[in-house]
Amino acid sequence: CKTSEKTLTKAITTEKKDIEELTDKIDGLTSDIATLGEDITALDTQIKTLTTAADKAKTVRDDENTLYKEEQKNFEDTVSAIDEAITALKDSKAALVQTDAKKAVEKVTALAEAMSKPAAKTYTFKSGGIIETFKGMKAEFEADKLDSTSAETNKLNAYNLASQERDSATKAAEDSKKEKEGIKSDKEAEKAKAETDKSETQSALNGDTATLEKTDKDCKTKTSEWEERSSIR
Repeated sequence: CKTSEKTLTKAITTEKKDIEELTDKIDGLTSDIATLGEDITALDTQIKTLTTAADKAKTVRDDENTLYKEEQKNFEDTVSAIDEAITALKDSKAALVQTDAKKAVEKVTALAEAMSKPAAKTYTFKSGGIIETFKGMKAEFEADKLDSTSAETNKLNAYNLASQERDSATKAAEDSKKEKEGIKSDKEAEKAKAETDKSETQSALNGDTATLEKTDKDCKTKTSEWEERSSIR
């Protein structure tokens, strides 16, 4: 009886200690898993936000580039029209009354106004004044064309730089998310094992406790019977 009770008591003490440690371990893993889950959700939101921002930025960039190309074409058409007008005016002997020259001037005027560049409504075609005016307009349009190209280059560089930063941030978030998902998976597996171990240890504890109670009862009964037989003898 003494040997059995000693063995069972020692086993029960060890099992209780193991259950306590496993409970603490499970609580810690549960907390870690919850934190990792929050981190993964936050990273997923960050990735979606960056992706949405990238899509919007690309749309804006495409629109800007389309406008730039249209603007460049308008500049080229206008400069070409000015060259044609100057040629027509130089070749015209009757100045503005000549049909070709008049049409060329009207075309330049319309294009200039369309690009918010006011052109004179009336011209005094004396000493080639209108030709010089057109030459000045041409210089302005060519300068504006260069400014437009410079602005487009700056916008493109800014877009590329922002895209690189977004791509780096997205990759970092994706890598971090993948890493945390791996850690979370490992901890979930570890928690599942700890819960299984705890359940098995609890079953062993319940069994040993029941056995100890029965052993204690049986031993007391045997002691009582022995004492009774001794007394009778």
